[in-house]
Amino acid sequence: MEGSVGDSSAITTGLNLANGCSLTKDIVNAPHNVLNSESLADTAKRIAKESGGSITCEILGKKECEKRGMGAYLGVARGSETDPQFIHLTYKPSGEIKKKVGIVGKGLLFDTGGYNIKTAMMELMKFDCGGAAAVLGAARAVGDIKPDGVEAHFCVAACENSKFKNMFT
Repeated sequence: MEGSVGDSSAITTGLNLANGCSLTKDIVNAPHNVLNSESLADTAKRIAKESGGSITCEILGKKECEKRGMGAYLGVARGSETDPQFIHLTYKPSGEIKKKVGIVGKGLLFDTGGYNIKTAMMELMKFDCGGAAAVLGAARAVGDIKPDGVEAHFCVAACENSKFKNMFT
């Protein structure tokens, strides 16, 4: 019986979902010296590579974002140590596409609060990347499960919101 405890496809699907959840947790829990916009973009590229061709990855850097007029996003990223990385993963099923969905997550990898320096719970500001982490975890799960009939787009605007880089120059 499909979906029963002994059904190996249900077990495989559960394992794939768990792998996506684990990736999400790993991203959120990564320290800031490891997690930045470039390492998040590398994770997206790895998801595409490991999908066996069902997921493609496009990364827009600072220059591509400027050409597209993404001023608000680039304004947030202005003080960052690493360049912003706009991540777009696309999953396409092997058969007919019956539905298209989009999943978008906020990718602020560290938020200092700008000139209004936060004093309480500053160590938790890395959790601002939770939306991005959830999107990449979902992309990993979808790339492993390969659902029929659904084209999925996963978008993350990854950057830091740190105003200290050029504060004193």
